[in-house]
Amino acid sequence: MKSYRRFFLLIALATIGVLVLQLRLINYSQEMYEERFNRDVSDAITKVSYQLEYAHAKQMINKFDNEAKTPTSTENQVNTSETEQTIFKQAAVVRRLSRLDSVVQNQSDKETLKTEKKLENRIDMNAIDSLLRREFTQKALPKVFEFGVVKDKEPTRFTTMDFDWERASSQFRTLLFRHDLAPPSTTWLYVYFPNKDRFVLRRLLIVLGLSLLLMGVLVYAMLYTISQLIKQKQISNIKTDFINNMTHEFKTPIATISLAVDALSNEQITSNPERVGYYANLIRQENRRMNAQVEQVLRLALLDKKAVQLDKEVIDIHQILHKAIDHLRLQVETRGGGFSTEFKAKYSMVEVDPEQMLTVFVNLIDNANKYSPDEPKIGVRSYNKGNQLVIEVSDKGIGMTKDMISKVFDRFFRQTTGDLHDIKGHGLGLSYAREIITLHQGEIDVNSKPNEGSVFSISLPYIEEDDV
Repeated sequence: MKSYRRFFLLIALATIGVLVLQLRLINYSQEMYEERFNRDVSDAITKVSYQLEYAHAKQMINKFDNEAKTPTSTENQVNTSETEQTIFKQAAVVRRLSRLDSVVQNQSDKETLKTEKKLENRIDMNAIDSLLRREFTQKALPKVFEFGVVKDKEPTRFTTMDFDWERASSQFRTLLFRHDLAPPSTTWLYVYFPNKDRFVLRRLLIVLGLSLLLMGVLVYAMLYTISQLIKQKQISNIKTDFINNMTHEFKTPIATISLAVDALSNEQITSNPERVGYYANLIRQENRRMNAQVEQVLRLALLDKKAVQLDKEVIDIHQILHKAIDHLRLQVETRGGGFSTEFKAKYSMVEVDPEQMLTVFVNLIDNANKYSPDEPKIGVRSYNKGNQLVIEVSDKGIGMTKDMISKVFDRFFRQTTGDLHDIKGHGLGLSYAREIITLHQGEIDVNSKPNEGSVFSISLPYIEEDDV
């Protein structure tokens, strides 16, 4: 038992360890996806800020610098396949814009330049939205987002309709017009994603799904292994108990036969025909007893191999019940008990194997006798219910608990009194009865209460007399 406990402990520790590793893997994957998400968003909005600043610088230089080439619509957009040379050119354009103040001499042009540098003339909401969508699409980021322009830590009017400053302040931002020198820029572009967590979780679904599947399989395998080990242990205990009980059951008749044989070898006994007949009959009875026990085990072996051949015939079930009662009447009456019969079934014809069904009813009545402490009162009744013929065998014995009822048809199970198996038998009768009834397309059930007795019910499809 200690080895089982150690094995269970090792399995539990190994399973817990794997589960912890799986959870760590899921957590690491989530952190990795969030880090990648944050990096992609930061790169995208930083790129947009450069694009906006470059477009405005190009526009201003076109107005005030005659040497600057007139920008086309293509030049005002940044190609996704930018080279370093292109980026350097854009940076040079921006630096030239910062020197326009010293280059422009005309007072009117200076006023115009000053006006053009105002925020409302540098911000184009449609352009920002378009650039953000293009960058987010390229990086496979969510299409639902909100953005706004903030100056001196205060939101401006350049925000989307559902822009929430509190949510935006905790997500992503980038500095706009970062090349402004006098004064330095304090304008920021804030972006946030309302469905960020859902988007990251969706990316994790494959990893999360596989991890949960593996954890589920692992837990199932662990529980299944433990349940099988427990079941094997129980089977081992049951088989050991069965062997011990079988040995005890065989030991008594063998000892009786041995004594009878020794007695028959005595000259005084052999000279007395009555005594010889008595011992011969005793040997015959004990031999039948052992043979019946062996036959019961062999029958279950045949049931396991699906090798039982039913020799069915149409017969009145009451005939079989009378035979079963007569078979055990002497044993019951010897203990001061008796039978009560109530055969109310109008349709009692069934197609069954008479010998097999007789064995089933004998087993049920024998159990009723065994588990009735004093003066067994055994009831046998029949009635029709729907298209079924119901046979009940009842007693006023010790009864069973709910736990025992759930196991009563299990092979080798025997009801105990305390810690003792004080009732003779191998725990095979009810198991055999269930198998035979099932082969006849019937059902067997039990209703019992402790100290009140038990009622075993068998349902079989009947045959109407017109069909016989």
